Amino acid sequence: MGWGNPLKKLWNDAKDVVKQRAADLAKTTRAALQTTVDTVERAGAAVGDAVKKGVAWVGDAVTTAGHAVSGAIAWLGDAAEGVVRNLQRYLLKGAMWIMAKFDLSVRRISDFFRRIFGGDKGGPCVDCSSEPLPRSNAEADGLYMMTDGKSTSDLDTAKADAVRPAPDFACCKGKVKEDRVIYYVNGIKTKQHDHMATLLRLAHTLCAKVVGIYNATDGFPRDAVQTATDRDLIDKAAAGGEVKLDGRNPAVDSVSRLIEQEVSAGNRVELYAHSQGGAVTSLGMYSAQNQLGKAGMANPLSGVSVTSMGSAAPQWPTGAHYDHRAHVDDWTPMGLGLPNDQLHLFDGPGKDGQFIQKGEPGYEADMLAPANNHFVDTVYIRELAAERQKQGKGGCGTKYDELLSPNDAKAA
Repeated sequence: MGWGNPLKKLWNDAKDVVKQRAADLAKTTRAALQTTVDTVERAGAAVGDAVKKGVAWVGDAVTTAGHAVSGAIAWLGDAAEGVVRNLQRYLLKGAMWIMAKFDLSVRRISDFFRRIFGGDKGGPCVDCSSEPLPRSNAEADGLYMMTDGKSTSDLDTAKADAVRPAPDFACCKGKVKEDRVIYYVNGIKTKQHDHMATLLRLAHTLCAKVVGIYNATDGFPRDAVQTATDRDLIDKAAAGGEVKLDGRNPAVDSVSRLIEQEVSAGNRVELYAHSQGGAVTSLGMYSAQNQLGKAGMANPLSGVSVTSMGSAAPQWPTGAHYDHRAHVDDWTPMGLGLPNDQLHLFDGPGKDGQFIQKGEPGYEADMLAPANNHFVDTVYIRELAAERQKQGKGGCGTKYDELLSPNDAKAA
């Protein structure tokens, strides 16, 4: 029989015993582990509930504290912004008051700066085609600006030859109303060429005929002095004083006569004004209101609408329809214009090129922002165009860029 078979059988029996013992041990171990797991889970549930309640309590406490801190920060931020805004206003208004009260001295100072740094010497507008010769800025002061840079003192002539959207500008085809004319008054440091470029942008943006009232530049210092005097006279007019059309600022005289003539004829008047142009327009409106009132007309400005952009006017006459637009980081309207609650405030453009209206997410004031938030073409007309387009009020938005020359597009 030999030894092989008994040994093999013994080996197999031993393996079976070991397997059984291993299986029993595994079963016992699993049961013990399950019991342990059940115990831990029950304990964990109790601990978990306690932890959850503790976390919830801490979370509520942190949230409450966070609201309190946020409120305090917001209050401090609003208070700080208010202090800085008031400081801006006091500084700028103080400077304007000094310039208005000491006009002669400032003119002498401006002449000194002109000799050192140079300035606009009132040379002819080489891009304009006024007859018989191109006019200098000084000669064009207060004149109506028309197509191709032509200028005139006759309102009917200007309306007949107003700046229009370009014939190949498809967006405005069929949208221009012949009985609607927009009048635009520019701000400081604006030469005739720049004034004409803005007229064309407004025409394309609003799909309308546009006539300019040119507020001539004589260099920054003298323009600033004139603005200060305009503001001082506005305050006096608002207090009941009479505005004298004495040629001190021809653009003021033109605004006044425009309103008198159009209102007397039963026509509506639609004005757009930027920067000092706002002060010019306001003062001209006070004058027209006085003159039309003397003629027995009640509510003489009821047919006048004004869109001001970054205006330096401290007050406006009652009775007209207003939309005062101001970039929240533009020092001119924020420091020299109306109180914030009377302004249509906006911010931007952001990284996506969009403007943000006050109350919308992302709106934020930056009191140390640079002065480039004051430009009429790249800020105010763009914002106005985008807002009108968003509200479905017509116009072609910022599509006027399609017609800009490479140099104009770079400047814009």
